[in-house]
Amino acid sequence: MLALNSLIWSELEGPYGFADSVPEMLQQLAQNYDSQVKDKLYWEQLYHQNTIYPSTYAAVPYLVEIARLSNDPEVKLDIYITCGLFEANNSCEFTSEMPVEFEQLVPSIDAKARADIYLSYYDAINKLGEMSEQLADYARPNKDDSEKRYIAIADAAFQGEQAAANMLQTHSIGDEYVAACPSCEHETFIWPDESGEKLVAYKADPVFNDKDAPVPITPADPASSAEASLRYVHSRAERLGDEQLKAQLPYMAGHTNCPACGEKFHIWKQLLALYN
Repeated sequence: MLALNSLIWSELEGPYGFADSVPEMLQQLAQNYDSQVKDKLYWEQLYHQNTIYPSTYAAVPYLVEIARLSNDPEVKLDIYITCGLFEANNSCEFTSEMPVEFEQLVPSIDAKARADIYLSYYDAINKLGEMSEQLADYARPNKDDSEKRYIAIADAAFQGEQAAANMLQTHSIGDEYVAACPSCEHETFIWPDESGEKLVAYKADPVFNDKDAPVPITPADPASSAEASLRYVHSRAERLGDEQLKAQLPYMAGHTNCPACGEKFHIWKQLLALYN
């Protein structure tokens, strides 16, 4: 890990400048996981507008150590979810050898220090992935579906399913999804029907146009899908007991006819197409 007293922190960029203040906040969190400090660190220094920064890679190993050493499952879960959002938006290839993209992020830093920052991040993310079952055991009886959705996002990110993680993050409330028809490229709006029990497709956003008749979606079994990302998300929804996601995934696994051109398409693949 990059030493907290290293001068390199002043060369690592964050959303609003360099990361000089990050080591002190990491030290404060290690002593007391204070909500004000963590919010300032996470959302003002390490992550902004779905983007992570060189400072994020250097900070994550310290956050993972805080999670691993904490006896508070809420602290573990908060760091797990937060770092899951970071990894979901990691633009570098996730590999045990430093990717070229990371070298380009921090070209002015000593090569040895650069490799240490990246590889420490890589190891830390893998350690978080190892906590998935422990945190699922805690979350299943203690968290509601909205919180479980963010655990599923982190799970997908740690599994390497970034497109699925980003799609679920974009539609985290689960009240609408958007998929583009592969034939005509028209956006299809996928919403719960009036009963709230099924998903249906609309030609236009029903918030602004309530005259369009919904097009039915033919559901399918997500557990037997050819899409590995769908099977994985389904397995995590089952494991977490996320009832909303469990109910919606058969429709995401299914197909519909484009409300604009009438061509049949499979929904999951098109839901993820915007994020690949």
